[in-house]
Amino acid sequence: MKTSWITASLVNFFIASILGLLLRYAFVGSLHPLEYRNILHAHSHLSLLGWLFMILFTMMVHRFVPKEKANHAIYSRLFWSNQLILLVMTLSFILYGYRMVSIVISSLHFVVAYMMIYRLIKDSNQKHTFSGKLFLTSLFWLAFSTLGVWCIGPAMVYFGRNSEFYFWCIQFFLHFQFNGWFIFGVLSIFFNEWEKSGIPYSKSLTNLFYWLLVVSCFLTYTLAVTWSSPEEILFTINGTGVVLQLIALIVFLQILIKGKEGLKVNFRLYSSGFIILALISFIVKVAAQSILVIPWIAVVSYTIRLFVIGFIHLTLLGIATCFIFDYFIRHHVIYTQFLYVKMALWIFSIAYVGSELLLFTQGLFLWIERGFIPGYYHIILYLSVLFPVALGILILHRINVIKGTTIAK
Repeated sequence: MKTSWITASLVNFFIASILGLLLRYAFVGSLHPLEYRNILHAHSHLSLLGWLFMILFTMMVHRFVPKEKANHAIYSRLFWSNQLILLVMTLSFILYGYRMVSIVISSLHFVVAYMMIYRLIKDSNQKHTFSGKLFLTSLFWLAFSTLGVWCIGPAMVYFGRNSEFYFWCIQFFLHFQFNGWFIFGVLSIFFNEWEKSGIPYSKSLTNLFYWLLVVSCFLTYTLAVTWSSPEEILFTINGTGVVLQLIALIVFLQILIKGKEGLKVNFRLYSSGFIILALISFIVKVAAQSILVIPWIAVVSYTIRLFVIGFIHLTLLGIATCFIFDYFIRHHVIYTQFLYVKMALWIFSIAYVGSELLLFTQGLFLWIERGFIPGYYHIILYLSVLFPVALGILILHRINVIKGTTIAK
């Protein structure tokens, strides 16, 4: 993979983590002259578009595009053009918030994203494999999710920022980003490695898993609509979606169990704790969403903000990032024979698991009307400090790798 692309993506992640730390600090101190909402927009956009989008693009070029085509200058131009757009976009959000200037700049990102999608589809040589089907579907979700973005402007003009339609547009983008683009993108890389290792798997099970996940992704968007239109039919549709998603998880676990011996030997499934952490996060996400088949619990899930943040981090940090870190370890992007790298990965793991447990526990306390955990805001702040510390160490390690001062065994 392009070493500079990986490092740039990690730098984006590091900046996003600093912004996230500022959001935590706002509850124990003052952000003046910065505004909380502006930092929130910058943090969320850079986490999604600067970290996960850019690193998945990097990995997909590496996995699905032949080397001679991947080395074409167009890919570097697209990557670095988008990188520049993202940094300007982040600065505009911090300074001006969600206004015309930041909207226009973020729109440029999606224009470049469409060009990236076109090149990936055009140059991919694995469209007819199962991983190729997941790969193409993830790109479809990416493009499909942006329909929500293009509707935000008209929603603000004609209905206002507090309108139901405005909320639906934002949730449309987020839902198909997290449950479509990110999940299918990670799965495409996972199964691509599986196929390249020569380990057989059941085609009937993988196809069943695929269609269950696709249909459930469409159906579960209705949960966002129930926030403003709590109609029984919408809860029924969402309930159907979460049940299908639960069945998809069961099928996925069957696929893993059938191929476990080959995975352990050839795929090095247990090479690090991160792949296990990613799998656990996936199981927890689907299991927790399955409870939302009960309408009144579904309402609680989106009315308590800490649950929403916890679910977002479960996908962004748990499923996607933990899988990516495991991939980095197995493909020698980072070298775990160095103690400081191991420490950074442990620090990140503690920050992720600790913050998730605290978010969901505090959300539960609010649900049962028990108030706040003593020292909650300070504890979550201290845990948030660990993210930029871990990422900063990994970035320094990557710089050493590029300079050649870190020699891999």
